[in-house]
Amino acid sequence: MNDRKFPRRPTALILGAGGIVLAAAGTFLAVYPWSNPNRVETPSVPTIAVSPSTQTAPSPQSTPEKPAQVYWLSIAGDVTKLVPTQVNLSASSKTTDDLKAAFDRLLAGPQNPDNVTSIPPGTTLRNLTMEGDNIRIDLSKEFTSGGGSASMKGRLAQVLYTATSIKPTAKVWISIEGKPLTTLGGEGLELEQPLTRQNFEENFPL
Repeated sequence: MNDRKFPRRPTALILGAGGIVLAAAGTFLAVYPWSNPNRVETPSVPTIAVSPSTQTAPSPQSTPEKPAQVYWLSIAGDVTKLVPTQVNLSASSKTTDDLKAAFDRLLAGPQNPDNVTSIPPGTTLRNLTMEGDNIRIDLSKEFTSGGGSASMKGRLAQVLYTATSIKPTAKVWISIEGKPLTTLGGEGLELEQPLTRQNFEENFPL
């Protein structure tokens, strides 16, 4: 019996064919990657850039000025109190005009019998200026005539509080016939200017 002989294929040819198959498989995987059919893709959320706000905070409103008032005295025994009375003026009037009108009424004397004044008759307002919180008042020489210390403190309080009725924190300079008022009355009530409501209450309580 004759043995059949099969032709031998070179081993190199088989190895070469195997390399081609592996290379083709790698190319397929690179082009068509495997994916998980159950995988859920998370939708991308667009990023929104928020610009910083350029809106400026509203500036605090300035404190509105109060209406002008005239201050009288109310005396009951040994107790003296200041009594304010509002001055009704036209809406078009200016702050300085309001104060001048208030002083005209103050120096004219009270109309209410329950109110009194310690400002001597004949006292006139020679000049009044207002710049910001600074008020300058020039009175006639009659303002310093007559009366004791209580009367001097009373008239000084009337002038000071009437002048600062629009702006209670304002500073006041008082002059007589153009000269700064340094002492008041025969008892020599010494004044340090400018005057304010605060330093008056500390140094000259009624």
